[in-house]
Amino acid sequence: MKTGIRARGIVAVIGALMMVLSLSACDTQKEVPDVTGKSFSEATATLSKEGFTYDAKDGTDRIAFDGTVTGQDPKGGTKTDDTKVKLTVKSSMDEFREKNEQQQKETAEKKAQQQNTPAPSAEKSTSGGLTQTYALLACRQRGKQEFPYGFKPHFITDAAEPIWSPDSVLLQFGATVKNEYNAKRDVIVNCNVRGSNDKPEVFGWTAQ
Repeated sequence: MKTGIRARGIVAVIGALMMVLSLSACDTQKEVPDVTGKSFSEATATLSKEGFTYDAKDGTDRIAFDGTVTGQDPKGGTKTDDTKVKLTVKSSMDEFREKNEQQQKETAEKKAQQQNTPAPSAEKSTSGGLTQTYALLACRQRGKQEFPYGFKPHFITDAAEPIWSPDSVLLQFGATVKNEYNAKRDVIVNCNVRGSNDKPEVFGWTAQ
């Protein structure tokens, strides 16, 4: 009789311990904040404040540095042990690309209606199809990476003629940059870009 009572007591103790361990495990999980629809800076600040890291990519699977968050994994409200959140961001480059493609489409349609033949694009490009417009945008993005406290390129007022090669283009322009103390200085940027309009790649960069 005593043996049966002792066995039931041991089972009860084990069950209680398992419940305590289960509750302790739950306490270590964090609830992921919902940052969908927020700006990139606001979303990342919220995640950092709650103890999460992030991996942000834009529509072409490149690292995003600005824009609006359109998706996240895990979703907001999820409890998880993982501290990394994957963000899908509609960046300024995504918006620019969409707008530019729409304008090109509308322009081509108008010319086709007028001439009854598709009009080729007049903008110069590399063998990979990279135009100066997208090369400049890629240089702007690189500038934001290199000078996170402030990067203002002077593409119009202080820029040399682009130097074209078959598969790349070298852009030279002035820019105003800031450091962490908000101090400004002017630099001359040399930005070498290759690839295509969908995936421009800055493979050479100096700013002095």
